[in-house]
Amino acid sequence: MNKHTEMLHVMLERNLNSYANALWRFRSDNYPVGYVKYLKQLRGNLKSTISWLDDLIEEVK
Repeated sequence: MNKHTEMLHVMLERNLNSYANALWRFRSDNYPVGYVKYLKQLRGNLKSTISWLDDLIEEVK
């Protein structure tokens, strides 16, 4: 695995972990005000993350 491929893998790993932690915090806080706004931001971030996943898949083929 080259450095760029490893970097993509680490970015994906960290992003997905961060998203999961943020969602858990919102659930733990009983879905406070601003939850919908955050979900919309998360959706946009996930689109970028999916793009990086597509790049990683192409690199490791």
